[in-house]
Amino acid sequence: MKKAVVLFSIACFVSFAFVIRTQTLFYKPDNFPVPQYDFSKNPLSEKKIELGRKLFYDPILSRNGSISCASCHSQYTAFTHVDHALSHGIDDKVGTRNSPALMNLAWYKTFMWDGAINQLDMQALAPISHSNEMGESIANVVAKLQHSSVYSKLFFTAFNDSIITGEHTLKAISQFLLTLVSANSKYDSVMRKLTNFTVQQNNGYILFQKKCSSCHTEPLFTNLQFENNGLPVDTTLNDYGRNV
Repeated sequence: MKKAVVLFSIACFVSFAFVIRTQTLFYKPDNFPVPQYDFSKNPLSEKKIELGRKLFYDPILSRNGSISCASCHSQYTAFTHVDHALSHGIDDKVGTRNSPALMNLAWYKTFMWDGAINQLDMQALAPISHSNEMGESIANVVAKLQHSSVYSKLFFTAFNDSIITGEHTLKAISQFLLTLVSANSKYDSVMRKLTNFTVQQNNGYILFQKKCSSCHTEPLFTNLQFENNGLPVDTTLNDYGRNV
């Protein structure tokens, strides 16, 4: 019984509620560190965020119009996929990893499970061009967008330019991703001294600090590093991660 109470306490403690804000453009919680993202190179605007959101949910980014970013990063499950172990892409192909949750990306220095991408504005290129994911090239994406009267208007409104470019496409997607800030859980309210943990939740928090926080460091619940979890390599996938 005690074990169940502790597990329940931890679940209450780590549950997330997303704050998706376009009115204030970007939300930095008071207890969060300074973001890593350089906003001066991609200044946020409401129109660019709206464009990025439309692109995120549009399967036009894939080769045959069947896969969107949201296909693997579902809003209903913290912008990831939870009903299978590996993400499914174009032509019913199955990848070697599942999609990471999209949250608090402004504070990250690297992206993808192995940190292969070091710039948020370039991250979308990886799934767009991967043969098992969207199977498309950014050049073809731009061509399709340019031939769309809807997107021609949206890009002009956002960037004041009638010529759609890969750079603007990727930066618009980044702008939407930057608004996905998770900072409205019970934990966050306690840290802001707006409420208190229950006894069970406080016990879970103490246990978390002792056993988990070295890797899942507050307040982002990650140390932004890559750790060896000690699990053996799956001989079917042969995914060695960073291999360092």
